[in-house]
Amino acid sequence: IRARDDVFIINLDKEGIKNSFSFVREWIKSYTREEIRKMDRNASTIFGIKEEILMENAGRTVAEEVYKILKKHKYPVVVFCGRGNNGADGLVCARHLLCKGVNVHIFLVDKREGTPLYNLQKKILENMNKEIFLQDDFEIPLKNKFIAVDAIFGIGFKGTVSTPLQEYIEMINKTAVLCVSVDIPSGLDANLGYTQKDVVQADLTVTFLGKKVGFLDTRAQEFLGKVK
Repeated sequence: IRARDDVFIINLDKEGIKNSFSFVREWIKSYTREEIRKMDRNASTIFGIKEEILMENAGRTVAEEVYKILKKHKYPVVVFCGRGNNGADGLVCARHLLCKGVNVHIFLVDKREGTPLYNLQKKILENMNKEIFLQDDFEIPLKNKFIAVDAIFGIGFKGTVSTPLQEYIEMINKTAVLCVSVDIPSGLDANLGYTQKDVVQADLTVTFLGKKVGFLDTRAQEFLGKVK
C-alpha cells in the first residue's frame, strides 16, 4: 500500500485481496486534515463549542493517558511543544499533569511567536509560576530518564523538518523511556503518512476525532505505536 495525495493505491496480490476489505473499513473511519479542520470549525460555528474548550478536552485526554503510564513507569515527564495548536494541546496536558502532582518539565522548541491559543496556554502556565525551558536552555532534565510528550507538530505539518527541530526529534527517539504523541507523531503527514525521515517514534498516539488517513500508510504505522 502506498499513499499518493489523499488516495491510497493498493497492489492486490493474494494477501492484499484477503486484507482489502478490512483496509477499506479502516479508510472509511479515517480523516484527512481538511476534514478534521472542518469538524473543528463546525463544532464552533454550528454548536457553539469554543476552540478553548476543544483544546482543554484534548489536552486533558492526553494527560489522563500519560498518568496511566506513570502508574507503572515512575519517571519525570518532559513535554516538547511547538508553537502551533498542537503545542498548545501539549501545554494543556502539562498543566493537568502538574495539577496531579507530576514532575513535569516543559520545553518550547521554537522561540517565535505562537498561535493565539498557544500564547493563551503559555500565559496560563506562566501565571502558575511554572518554569518553562526555551531553546538552548534544556539540558539538566535530560540527564535523567524521562517520558516524552510529543507536541511539536500536528496535522498541519507538511514538507520537511528544519534544524534544530530535527535534533529534538532525534533526542526524543534516542533518550526517552517512552513517548506519547499528541494527535499524530511529529514529522508524519496527516494525509500522506511517511514522507520524510525525521519522525518521532511514539509508543502511544492519542489522536483526536478519529484516525488520520496518513495512519494507513504502512511506513507511517511503524511510528504510531498504539493508537487511542
